[in-house]
Amino acid sequence: MGIYTSERVAQEQLLEVSKYCLMAAMKSPQTTGKVTVKGIILTGEDTLPVIEAMEAQAEAEEGPYLSFGDGKTLRLYYDQGDPAAIIIFGATSNPFRSELNWNCNACGFKTCAEFNRFSREIERGVKEGKPVNLRAKYPGWPEALPPGARQTGPTCVWKVLDYGAACGWMAAAASHFNVENRLQGTTGGAARNVGFLPDVYQPVALIVGPCRDQVYYSRPIMKHAYTEEDFRDFAMRALPQLWDTFPGMGDPVFKHSDTWQLEPKYLRWVEHKPTPELVEKRKRSQEKIMGIRARVAARLKEWKEREVVMKLEAKGPPLVEEAESVPERKRVEAMLAEELATPAGQEIKE
Repeated sequence: MGIYTSERVAQEQLLEVSKYCLMAAMKSPQTTGKVTVKGIILTGEDTLPVIEAMEAQAEAEEGPYLSFGDGKTLRLYYDQGDPAAIIIFGATSNPFRSELNWNCNACGFKTCAEFNRFSREIERGVKEGKPVNLRAKYPGWPEALPPGARQTGPTCVWKVLDYGAACGWMAAAASHFNVENRLQGTTGGAARNVGFLPDVYQPVALIVGPCRDQVYYSRPIMKHAYTEEDFRDFAMRALPQLWDTFPGMGDPVFKHSDTWQLEPKYLRWVEHKPTPELVEKRKRSQEKIMGIRARVAARLKEWKEREVVMKLEAKGPPLVEEAESVPERKRVEAMLAEELATPAGQEIKE
């Protein structure tokens, strides 16, 4: 018996809806049958590290763009006492490898074997930070990669399609419950950067809730957060072709302002180097993220220890302090040590 308000019910059921979303993702249809996925659900205070990481990333952006908008939206609803549930999701199968041997050429290589050889070269270069092996074949490659660089391609198109289907099924499940949701790469990347599911490929996050209209596609809570100049600058950077003129002479004039005809500016390939101020901002952002990562590691360790105890209790053998014999005590201690040795954020094996 009890009385439940609409606000309480809507907030409490976000977790249940998120569970159905993960179930749908794991059941999604596949073309290859080679893609495996996993995810975790964050609610309440456990979403804060991700929000804080997105805020730190926003400080390193050259303008109030993706991380700024996504992080600010999550923060504002959290501070109002109406936080979203966040599903951190990714592939555990390697999209940079193909076991298919279909030789379809969709990835740009004639055979899967050729694709795998090239991908392995990139993987080795990324790990070493100095892809000299690639520079010999492809002169455009840099001499060194920045710290923390990750491989982003090439990918097996078929495996990426299957992974995309899993993401789509996950979001569709939320929509079936009429719950506001959106898939965001910014949030998934921020979550991995602070230690949630660090071993997955192509991390994304499905934001589930709050139960409001157009939270992520109109973002009424962010009204007046951007100026007209912000919108214009973002649009020009993201879609420069909309401000282009006839390119027939090879020097298209860019409609940069109302005076574009009197003060012509032209589209050119330029080398973009961050300013010293931006470099310093990115350094401070990275320091903040590493601090958040340490907190997440402690939280995951606490969570894992609780999960291990629950699993040991479910399996039947007594806990260490309850073991009646020395051999039994040693067996349980070894089991507990093996479970806790799994890196934080990774799946605990049966």
